[in-house]
Amino acid sequence: MSMEWLLILLGTLGSALPCSAGLTLEDIAPKFATNMPIVWQAPTNHLPKQFWMYKRLPQSFSAAAISNAIVLGGFEKKGFPKPSKKDVILWADHPMGEPRPPSLAILPKFGQISFSLGDRAPNPPRDISRDEAAVERAWKCATLLGADPEEFAPTNASSVGKYGIFLARQVDGVRFPDDTQGFQIQFGTDGSVRQFLLNWPGLERERSCLTASMSEIVSCIRGHRAAVRPVDGETNYFGRIKALAGAHKLTIVELRAYYMDGLFGENPPENEQPTEVMPIGELQCVADFGTNSTHVQIYTPMVSAEVRRLLGGSRR
Repeated sequence: MSMEWLLILLGTLGSALPCSAGLTLEDIAPKFATNMPIVWQAPTNHLPKQFWMYKRLPQSFSAAAISNAIVLGGFEKKGFPKPSKKDVILWADHPMGEPRPPSLAILPKFGQISFSLGDRAPNPPRDISRDEAAVERAWKCATLLGADPEEFAPTNASSVGKYGIFLARQVDGVRFPDDTQGFQIQFGTDGSVRQFLLNWPGLERERSCLTASMSEIVSCIRGHRAAVRPVDGETNYFGRIKALAGAHKLTIVELRAYYMDGLFGENPPENEQPTEVMPIGELQCVADFGTNSTHVQIYTPMVSAEVRRLLGGSRR
């Protein structure tokens, strides 16, 4: 599923939601009745007592990583740029009008290195390699581009999606929702590299914060400082949020922690990248309407300091 719905939380409003311009966190928060019971059944003993908050920084790609990316994308004839804070975009050729792929981009500000054949890539998904050998090769390629193998979530299986192999990044053993950071690469069954994307911004520990308690997380839900996740293909997202106000009871059955880019519910300056990476909680819930019930996913902050910030108190 696309992550555009979470852009409200990340700080850059996208087009995934109808009339997304000007939306706030309250617009995607459930409006439960103030006296509606919220029952907590989710285990919490798997959570650490504290989480680190991180600064998100530009990535300093090494000369070796840049050189390996050039070779992996087949751009040796274009030369080997030196490490720099500036963006580098290479095109295979320059036909009349706009340059067309294949292209290779090194974007330190975003922490990304990418290669794409664009519209020149073969179409049949059956020609994409996803076997064990492809997974092993993906691990090697990620390391060549400077990614730390210790920061990948363990895996011995390939993606079943059309984009080939994906290796998810994790921070302190915690992944990103929908695996928005990591390494994706697509190999043809002939062994060719069709595309790759390393999304690997620099991270620096900023401070350690106490994990939010159950009561604090519930207070965010009651205070309209939580976010309802859309369902794939959903056409009545806002209608569903409105309908949740009629629930008689909410039962929280599971809690998973993730890291996300940006401050929950805040917008960074226009055209700027989020400057922080923070933990959030994904709640699997059951909303009971009396005659029927429905599953709903709700996102909240995962540390006490962020709960206080969102509810009007001190951020620290």
